[in-house]
Amino acid sequence: MANLLQTEVRFEEDEIASIVTGLQKDDISLQSTPNILYIEPLKDKVSGDISVVLRNGESRILQLVEVEPSDRDISIRILRDVSQITSRVRKIAQEGLTPAGLIKAMALGQDINGVAISPANQVILARPMLVAHKLYDAVYMKGYIVDMENKDFDIRTIALRGLIAAAVYQGKGYFVIENNIDW
Repeated sequence: MANLLQTEVRFEEDEIASIVTGLQKDDISLQSTPNILYIEPLKDKVSGDISVVLRNGESRILQLVEVEPSDRDISIRILRDVSQITSRVRKIAQEGLTPAGLIKAMALGQDINGVAISPANQVILARPMLVAHKLYDAVYMKGYIVDMENKDFDIRTIALRGLIAAAVYQGKGYFVIENNIDW
């Protein structure tokens, strides 16, 4: 059996009232707090829908799909007012973009439908000094590419506000940060 890990889904707009799924109890473990749903597959190749009803009466459908472990989302935030999704967000959603997917695209220099790519000169961390030279703006998250040559530290020790995912590949650092972070 593959390494099956838990995913955290945070509902920022309201508390969870109920959770409904057609999945078998021995396929998946669901636990929740008032605003967070923890999803843990108990078997390989689990897929299906989870309906979450919020206290305000609105519902959200989470679709579980099988992905490679490197493409799995560890933490997801459900934001309010989905009626105002822009065409850029729709394009990004159609691509199924995850933080891991954004890092992969940045590392391979790929364009992503709906993601704005531009040069940057943005300090994202003062100690050690990390300056991004390219920005991938994916509306709800931003990806920064940093030259990591001659950087002597462990990327796992970085404490960066809003950091969702990070990786080092071929002398470059790839950082995905929540888009609502003000520098």
